[in-house]
Amino acid sequence: SDWEQSKVDLANGKVGVMVLGSWAVPQIQDIVPENAENITFQTFPTTAEDGEQYMGIGGDYNLAINVNSEHKEAARTLLDWLVNESDYAVDNGGLSAVIGGEYPAALQSSQDAGVILLEENPAPQGKESLFPDVNNMSELGVGSTDLEKQRIIDAGIGNSNETFEDIMKEFNTRWADAIETVGNN
Repeated sequence: SDWEQSKVDLANGKVGVMVLGSWAVPQIQDIVPENAENITFQTFPTTAEDGEQYMGIGGDYNLAINVNSEHKEAARTLLDWLVNESDYAVDNGGLSAVIGGEYPAALQSSQDAGVILLEENPAPQGKESLFPDVNNMSELGVGSTDLEKQRIIDAGIGNSNETFEDIMKEFNTRWADAIETVGNN
């Protein structure tokens, strides 16, 4: 897709919803500042078996101070300012890195709804490539633009005899088979 045009289309109501991170909200709001409050972020509308709704979160950029730097004190001052005093997180549609920090307005409805935030744990040692191995073995391309999107689109608009359910059943089978194969290696 054309990212710049898709932002304009969403901002102007030609696109109803896009699956994006909260970082996109300020970019789209900037296009229609007079109606910025109409552009918000919502969690995916599903509820877990335990009745709760969860939202995955992850860091935007990770900042560090080089152990070999000759300017560690200045770097620490910048880092502290960026996290504790700047509006970086809010300006970029993210959650504050400060524990107990305020939610940005675009995420407020998720907090009000009691959505529980989950951050992925790193992969266990020795299993760092588990997801890419399963993804490659299944040939689904999860996380890439090569996911069999056109096949899903063709089914959705009637250009094929497949149903969405048939495609998802096949994808689930391919994923499960890849898990089994990778797990046995």
